[in-house]
Amino acid sequence: MRKELIITFINDRNGDVVDRELIRDIVQCYVVQGCVGAEPKREASKYFWEGWRSLAFYESEFEEQFLFYASLEYQEKAKLWIA
Repeated sequence: MRKELIITFINDRNGDVVDRELIRDIVQCYVVQGCVGAEPKREASKYFWEGWRSLAFYESEFEEQFLFYASLEYQEKAKLWIA
């Protein structure tokens, strides 16, 4: 799934139409999975998680691969621009 998500980011950068709301929700899932000591809370009719956040899961499971594939993409673009 990560590679497909990253390809979607690349497609968005290249001007293709993508579902940005879906992308946002998926990335948010990576962030939320890093919640430490989180508990569900309720305020009026709204439910949410409250706790300490650690971006370690996001960084290891998404960001590292995103940066890797983004660098590959720009290496290829640089070759074309130089040519």
